[in-house]
Amino acid sequence: MESGAITALGAIGLAVAVTNMLARRFALPAVLVFLVMGALAGPSALNLVNQDDVGPVFELSIEVLVALIVFEGAFSIDVGYLRRVGGVVRNLLSFGLLGTFIAGTVLAGVTDLLPWKTALVFGALVTVTGPTVIAPLVRRIRLNDHVRAVLLGEGVLIDPLGAMLAIVVLDVALSGLDADPFIFVPTTLAGGAFIGAAGAAAVRGVLLVNRDPPVRDMTLLLLGMSLATFAVATELVPDSQLVAMAVMGVALAGIGVPHAEEVRKFEDDLSQLLIGAIYVLAAATVDLELLKDLWPTGFLVVVFLMVVVRPAVVWFASVGSDLKPRERLYIGLIGPRGVVAAALAAFAGERLGEDLGGPTLIALVFLTVFLTVAVQSTYAGFLARLLQVRAMRAVIAGSGALGRRLAQQLSVGGFDVVLVDADEDAVARARAEDLTAELGDATRCG
Repeated sequence: MESGAITALGAIGLAVAVTNMLARRFALPAVLVFLVMGALAGPSALNLVNQDDVGPVFELSIEVLVALIVFEGAFSIDVGYLRRVGGVVRNLLSFGLLGTFIAGTVLAGVTDLLPWKTALVFGALVTVTGPTVIAPLVRRIRLNDHVRAVLLGEGVLIDPLGAMLAIVVLDVALSGLDADPFIFVPTTLAGGAFIGAAGAAAVRGVLLVNRDPPVRDMTLLLLGMSLATFAVATELVPDSQLVAMAVMGVALAGIGVPHAEEVRKFEDDLSQLLIGAIYVLAAATVDLELLKDLWPTGFLVVVFLMVVVRPAVVWFASVGSDLKPRERLYIGLIGPRGVVAAALAAFAGERLGEDLGGPTLIALVFLTVFLTVAVQSTYAGFLARLLQVRAMRAVIAGSGALGRRLAQQLSVGGFDVVLVDADEDAVARARAEDLTAELGDATRCG
């Protein structure tokens, strides 16, 4: 076992070392390269990463890595813009998730790709998008704030909800009606939210003692506290870890912490390492022979999810919102699946076994992640230019009443607006209205 674990560690290290360079050189999303390298490193090809050899470390590693990525994504959310599109995100997290779950289940069951019990698990797994695939896309294309806030808000917050849904459905598939989601779901949500809020409060308490820590200490504080919160959630309310991480990250993003931008840069670099490890571990569980067996039905199922189900869900979720039709269309055509789907598929497939189509489930989810990332990353930039949803930036000198009103009107029009003022009180008033404002020399900016 020790030798197998060391070999797996070496394969992960090699993948992390070369993937970003290869992806940049050939203009490919890094996730795709990780998935390919992970599949080749698995038992179906080179057998460098074998789940049986890694043992219990496999499950714990993926749980911790996914939790840290969810925290990093939540901490990077712009809470002010998230409030403006909160209704759309809320709808996507509720009946949007339910609609995708039903559609995914029906597609996998009717086509006989999976037994109906396992099709339910597939439907739950494909409800999640995730920050690991959304955040790089948003940064690369520079989308306007409305579109960016919806995609990032949904990507971060839907991960724990989709994970809980998958766990409940998996328990029902294995044990029948003995599982009680009416107790599990509210308990997990409430427990995870409370523990996450407590973790954010603990960070705030430390900052009351030391109000201006150096960047390194601030980074270590957030990283250590997130690990501690993960451990507490695991022990006190099992399966609430992702909820706790998401709540803690969003809470800290909302209250603001010293050196937030520098910390986010470090966490972004760290997340690249974590993402590589997760995707390699998860992709190594895929049976490559089963991928060939999914042609063409499995491919058609994924395409239907991309071009019919996702746009329909987003369109209904955004009815009555401030989003323009072109923004709604863009969000509907962008919904790549990410690390939570891949990681949970590995767990679910192992528990379901061959009798219930576990290996086929892993292959179908792998195909969903691969195709959604590959296809949507390819057309995302072109589509953003075509639909005119890229960010337009404006700087306004002065954050008085007139400046704030102008900023609000420009923001509604899709501009990324920054107010600059030398008056601290004026800046504070602008921020209280959820406007981005900075201290500076306003006369120079004018």
